[in-house]
Amino acid sequence: MDNLGGALDVLLGRASGLTRMDLTANGVVWSFAGLALAGLIDLSALSMLYDSLSEAKQAEIGKAYYMIGRLLTALIAYAASMFALFLLCRQPPELQNFPVAIAVHNWASPIVSLAFLPFVVIAVSAGGPSDLASLISVFWLGLLIFIGIRLIRISLDVQLGKAVTFFLITGVITLVVAEGLEAMFGLTHRVTG
Repeated sequence: MDNLGGALDVLLGRASGLTRMDLTANGVVWSFAGLALAGLIDLSALSMLYDSLSEAKQAEIGKAYYMIGRLLTALIAYAASMFALFLLCRQPPELQNFPVAIAVHNWASPIVSLAFLPFVVIAVSAGGPSDLASLISVFWLGLLIFIGIRLIRISLDVQLGKAVTFFLITGVITLVVAEGLEAMFGLTHRVTG
């Protein structure tokens, strides 16, 4: 719970949240439990998204394939972005803080997933593309950008400009990998409407 609380503090812009987290080598390994927790939360969202697919798309792909495939593509995209972040860390203090960034990102994942779940419910309840769903998407994207930059800035202890650059590069890598894999495996979704 301290790790989740510390990650929440970092999400809220309080660098003191790092002191609440276990940032030892064992703590970094244990932080992958945060990713597993996020995956469990994401399964609920993916189930709702699958149910909102057209009947033709549901006949094309099964629910388990869709949900597991989307989770795996997200995990691969996350790993690719973390690898890119590692390559971007050129200064010794950045490299030293890279395990901290992994732990913070891992523990922040279930918090972000849980916060996102109500937006999925609203979007799916709206029955497809709508002004409300579009507004929610724009709001959520802006929030993700804001907290993503904050996570990198605080966990790596870098200046804002560098954090923005790191976020943009890793964000593009995440999107390209996730969208590419989803398209390759037929996992793209269209909400019925």
